[in-house]
Amino acid sequence: MEKIFKKFVFALISTAIFSALPVHAKSDSLSFDNGILPALKEKAKAENKKILVVFSGIEWCQPCRIFEANVLKNNKFKSFAKKNLIILDVDKKMDGSVEFTLNGKKMRLRNIDLQSEASALDKKFSVRGVPTAVLLGENLDALMTHVGCNISADEFIDKIKTASIQVSESKKE
Repeated sequence: MEKIFKKFVFALISTAIFSALPVHAKSDSLSFDNGILPALKEKAKAENKKILVVFSGIEWCQPCRIFEANVLKNNKFKSFAKKNLIILDVDKKMDGSVEFTLNGKKMRLRNIDLQSEASALDKKFSVRGVPTAVLLGENLDALMTHVGCNISADEFIDKIKTASIQVSESKKE
């Protein structure tokens, strides 16, 4: 019994120590020192992709769960996204905290106030509710905004393609 207790205490202390270590503000070798969107802008330009920002509340929002299941987790959409998009998910938790996910990987950011970053994004893109998806152009302007869960993966892909084509055509003029 004493051995088990010692192992438990050791595991508890180890966990506390490692979770207290600083986490660098990097994800996929990106520096987020100037904010999340400027770093993603450079990544999108380098990879010739668009940025899709998805505002959600998966923990408490039923329409967000439906949008995630019908669109974001749809195999056709995932295949399309892998080739064409960088997806930033801004997930608003029940306790008021915010979690950022980049292409399905949780972002662990240091020296960035996630609440302030999320509020700035909400304001920049006039987010009034969740789920809201915003497709960004080269200058981080909104090319397309979709609100709600009543859309299929195919319809959503078409909406993204249409917005991207319209931008390409306006550049030619």
